[in-house]
Amino acid sequence: MATLSPVESIYEKLMEDIISGRLKAGQRLPTTALAEKFGTSRMPVRQALQRLVNEGIVVQSPGFGARLVSPSPKEVRDVYVVRGILETTALSLAFRNLGSVQLARLEESLLKQCEARNRSFAEYLKWDLEFHRIIAEASDNDFLEREIENALSASNVYRILFEKKGGDYKPPAPEEEHHEILFFIKCGDQKRAGELLRRHILRGVEDLGMGENQTTEEVMANATVVGDGKTWTQA
Repeated sequence: MATLSPVESIYEKLMEDIISGRLKAGQRLPTTALAEKFGTSRMPVRQALQRLVNEGIVVQSPGFGARLVSPSPKEVRDVYVVRGILETTALSLAFRNLGSVQLARLEESLLKQCEARNRSFAEYLKWDLEFHRIIAEASDNDFLEREIENALSASNVYRILFEKKGGDYKPPAPEEEHHEILFFIKCGDQKRAGELLRRHILRGVEDLGMGENQTTEEVMANATVVGDGKTWTQA
């Protein structure tokens, strides 16, 4: 196994702490304290934090330093509403382009997502997003694909911060909904596939506990962790 660089090692450790819940939304990430914790200089810490900034997980504020993002429930809901509009549009455009190769890729992403379910939350998210990216790519609309990628990136950050890691989704689980969407895509039922995709995306708000009446404090309190923070285990 290749040895990680100091920057990669710090990045991986920070991501473990974020996914495990040891670091909370809005928490400050002081460079000096992190350098002492990881036994390194401040430069690789700064570079690791910049990578997290580029991914939308950390924000840098003049005079305040780095901290994890802390979106309000409304901000999260707004992103998912936009995702629903953009992705159903992409699916309608993609129907004429979803041939055997694209369908095989959707099948593979679904299989990989199912395999990762009890092994790794980060890997599970990776393959979950891949399903949506394949559909966006098949739309053959570069502008739409870029906008969907922005929305997917934002929602992925929210899932990392707030989603329960025990796999205890309300039925059906996301991968089960992907399976149903793929079934109707294969059947050529564009209307039903689009309806299911939109419902699937908006249900993501429920999985985050970001209902209309919930405050940020309640959401963070509900973002419980199951397991050791390194693997995603069943509740």
